[in-house]
Amino acid sequence: MLAARGMCSEEMLRALDLRPVALSAGFASVRGSWKGAPVELKARAYEGGAIRYGRCIELWSGELSIGNALFLPRFDMPLPVFGLDVVAPGHGGVMVAADLSPMVPGASIDLPRVELPSGGELPQWCKRWFSPEALYTRLPLAELNDVAEPVLARVRALAATHPAPAPSREAEMAAAQRPTARRTSRTTKGWGCWGACSERRGHNGFSER
Repeated sequence: MLAARGMCSEEMLRALDLRPVALSAGFASVRGSWKGAPVELKARAYEGGAIRYGRCIELWSGELSIGNALFLPRFDMPLPVFGLDVVAPGHGGVMVAADLSPMVPGASIDLPRVELPSGGELPQWCKRWFSPEALYTRLPLAELNDVAEPVLARVRALAATHPAPAPSREAEMAAAQRPTARRTSRTTKGWGCWGACSERRGHNGFSER
């Protein structure tokens, strides 16, 4: 089941051959407030195979539930970045954004077509990070499981892509990943997610207690 809680499923971790990486208590679990309501955030980190760093963030406050996953490939592997956001604001709907965002030019990854409601027009500042095959949908929370298979298809496609290591492209890959890492480095202290277009851009306030 795909849900904001339990973002990184066992199937995802097995497909990418990921193992847990220990986080300090101050990063693995944080409590604070958002709009005056208590908020709890939990984070887990992973590495293994072609993934140099992966992390899953879960945040909830009352009926609000947000989950984010990000898997960054090794610098010597010209692979896309996998990103996933699941945002349930508490009004009975949910937004899901998932993508394999290319970092450097390379072979395209074929994905099965899916028939899901559109999430609407992506903001211009968000479009630069999305591939043409990005999944971006809004649907009733009760239908969230309809998105599980298309999301897993992207993870499986990433796992099935085996480019030859390219040490000569490490600097290129590192430079390409830097904005993504910078944009998501604060998520263990707030909920600024990979797909910030999930909600209005300003909704990233988080204060520790």
